[in-house]
This record gives sequence, structure tokens and C-alpha cells, in this order.
Amino acid sequence: MRILWRDLARSFDESVEGRLPDGFVRGSRASDGARLVERYRALGWSVERDGRPWDGGALHRAADHALPTAFVRLAPGVSVNLFLWPDDEIAFDVDAREIHDQHTLDAVCRFLAQTGRALATAVDLCAEGTSPPRLRYPRQADSVGPTRE
Repeated sequence: MRILWRDLARSFDESVEGRLPDGFVRGSRASDGARLVERYRALGWSVERDGRPWDGGALHRAADHALPTAFVRLAPGVSVNLFLWPDDEIAFDVDAREIHDQHTLDAVCRFLAQTGRALATAVDLCAEGTSPPRLRYPRQADSVGPTRE
């Protein structure tokens, strides 16, 4: 089932829902990051850290104790900030300003599905700072869909 932009546009309105919708890879660990990087690269998405291609090796806190972030480029103008925090579940966010039509929404939906398939787990995308998901990839259904509010 394809999710239509017109049905979900309000969920990406930064004035209503915040600029950085939050995502969570349920039941994951930072050590799953290498498997994700491998999947993303196989799909032709670039994965970077500090502006350089990243091979999926271990991430460590920087000297200033900043948490490591990888950047996944899904399509021109559409990227995901992937947080592979040690001893924590994998999280990510997208920039709502980049999601503005059917093509960019489809890219985000592909990301949710490919991430869930790679780790055989559920993936949620929520409005910034909240927990009820707007979009969900449940492993059992193997498809991304909107959730009821």
C-alpha cells in the first residue's frame, strides 16, 4: 500500500509537528549499525560521518563527549541523521523541510522499510519530541503504514 503525500503532509508541517521528526528502531542496539550500513550501501545510499564515507565500523564518542551521528543520503535533498549510541537503541531523525512531496515521502518510507527488514524489527517515525508514531514499519506486515492518532 502506497502512502499518499496528501494524506500525511500535515505530519511533516514543521510549524505543527516540529522540524525534526524522531525515529526509533525498536529492540535494536548500536552494534546493529554495521548491518544497517551494509544494507544502505547495497541500496545505493551514501553513508557519511564527519563528511567522509563511513564503513560501518564502531562509533565512539568524540573527545568533547558528543554522541556519534551518521548521515544517510536517501535521495537528492533527502537525508537521515542516524544515531548509533553505544548501549542504546538506534534512533534517527529526518528534516521535515526535506519532506515536501510524494517522491520525498516515498524515500522516507523506503528507509523505514529497509531498516526494519535489515534488523527484522519494528521502526517508528514520530513527531518531534513525542512518542506516538505517525508512520510505522511493523515486521509482521512488512510494509510501512500510517498509524491512527
